[in-house]
Amino acid sequence: MRIARELAPFALTDGAWLEGAARANVIESRVGMLLLRQLMIRFGDPGTRESYAERYAQLLRSIGTVPESITRWEHKESVSCCDMSYEYALLGHCLSLFPSVLFPETVGFNLWAAVSGPSPLLRSLQARLGANACTRYFDRYEVDALRALAIQAAVELLQWSASKSSTVMERLASGFIAARRAQLRWEQAMCGGAIPISAQDAVLEMIQRKARFAAGHHSAVYLQGESLEGLLNGQQACHQRILQHLASSSLISPGRPDESPLLTHSVSVTGPMFEAFTQTELRELREWIEGLVQDTPSVAPQPRFDVEGVYVPPLDLEAAAEKETAQIARMKPYEVLFRFVNADRYPLFRIYAKRYAESVLAQIDKVFATEPLFAEEKPPTYTESAVAQLVWKHHERNLRWRTQSQEQLEALWQQMFRTEPMMLPLDGCWLQGFVDVYRSGLEEYGWLFRIYASEQGDGQIDWNHNRIYRLCFTEDDPKFHAPTTSLELFAAYRDHFLSGVLLKTAMSLHTSYFLPELLGLNLANEASGVGGTYLYYAHRYAEADSPYRSLDFKLHNSIDNYVSGHTKWSLSAVQAFMNRVRAVAPSLVDAQWRRIWRFLRLGQVFDHGSPAEQRAFAGIWFPPASAQLF
Repeated sequence: MRIARELAPFALTDGAWLEGAARANVIESRVGMLLLRQLMIRFGDPGTRESYAERYAQLLRSIGTVPESITRWEHKESVSCCDMSYEYALLGHCLSLFPSVLFPETVGFNLWAAVSGPSPLLRSLQARLGANACTRYFDRYEVDALRALAIQAAVELLQWSASKSSTVMERLASGFIAARRAQLRWEQAMCGGAIPISAQDAVLEMIQRKARFAAGHHSAVYLQGESLEGLLNGQQACHQRILQHLASSSLISPGRPDESPLLTHSVSVTGPMFEAFTQTELRELREWIEGLVQDTPSVAPQPRFDVEGVYVPPLDLEAAAEKETAQIARMKPYEVLFRFVNADRYPLFRIYAKRYAESVLAQIDKVFATEPLFAEEKPPTYTESAVAQLVWKHHERNLRWRTQSQEQLEALWQQMFRTEPMMLPLDGCWLQGFVDVYRSGLEEYGWLFRIYASEQGDGQIDWNHNRIYRLCFTEDDPKFHAPTTSLELFAAYRDHFLSGVLLKTAMSLHTSYFLPELLGLNLANEASGVGGTYLYYAHRYAEADSPYRSLDFKLHNSIDNYVSGHTKWSLSAVQAFMNRVRAVAPSLVDAQWRRIWRFLRLGQVFDHGSPAEQRAFAGIWFPPASAQLF
């Protein structure tokens, strides 16, 4: 059970090393699709199965450990796990922060994680977890499927790079070896005394964990002539003497826990230490007392397992931002967007993205507040049925759009046909932040990750929406061949189609901060066009012998459907989030709902609003040149 607790930092974030590989700037490849399919297995699906991280949380609960306690701050002597356990988990998290820079290393790390499976050490001890332990994490771990996909991803990467770079093999091997070494170091620490394995070790650790707070409650207690308060305030040697004195005291009947006053009186409802121990700690105390009839070896000092890596104070962001701020003022929108999309290479642009998004949102609010066309509008009182009704009304407007006169439809078609095909290959980019293992158990995160995976083709490159966009161009066009890590792709679009995607990408870099906005934005996006423009333009592009543009509209008309597709999932995500707000902070319901509603209203304006309404929001998407990082 103690080893199960130590694995928690890694297992509670199972798959975190793949989060970066699903980001918009690296996912659009065959290797990216294979990694996404593995991520989908590990993340589960809100409609069918829980994530691997949730399964491990259930295991911890079943053996008496609160999963969330693993990641909460504690005093140094009270941390839930040893440093080595956090180091083991940290490597995968760091890889996920730099997907385009460390992509081969990520593929190698994932290869070891899939081949090794979930902790060979703990799996070998699974039978000793006890009959009440929930072992679904191990029993339903899809080892064969993950291993096959991981091997295929590594092979695809090596084949792709064979004529491009001779270092990819070494980099992939580096990630593989680093993952293997991290796991072996952790297992060595677990088996080598870095954590308490015996019941005696566990009780000694328990004393150390409680000593800071227990000392003041035992000022009048003496054990064999030594002040218990003084021993509690001492170091490990003093804590060992407490254990020795306690074992020979009248509080303990060696081998007979049910006859030991420590358990029958001291921790009872009438005793002085009632509720001072968890159920797991009481079980460890019983085991220790039962083992006192045997010759118990003296407690030896634990060997030292030093963590590896460079741990330094955070960067002085304000000092580092001065140069970037001057550059931003001279950048064109497409250059800013390039850096938002590739924020792992331009980390300070994460900060600027938040400021930029806040600036645009303030301008949106100003239009709603001051423009006479909208000044009288207010969101309806939030209920689950109210938001569902708004979505249904949007569908009715979509259907009515097709009832326009043939002359009106023909004019819209001619305008559309003359426009360059679609947008940058960034479909779904606003959802990339929902690839979040730690929050995957929240329903809204689960649904929006599921939508993001669908936008990417559910791991099938031929279904990937962004790949379909590119097929609208000739092979010598940068819009067809330039990767999203190349400024060439963004320069090919210049300032076309950038207004909306700038805001979407900026908010995606701060998903938890802009969660209500992203919920509203996504619902408006998914509800747009279904039964209306999608159907009409799919038919017209087919007639114009433009099969991929036609396919794009057909796909969205199908998968975005209101009954069981993306629009329904998006509605469920909004309702799930608002239910959480209503449960924990009812006074904030109106404020959070308004943040969602303004994007639903924007969607109505852009899809079905009057020209005057649409003009009211023109020109608000680009911040002033004086925008600052801080």
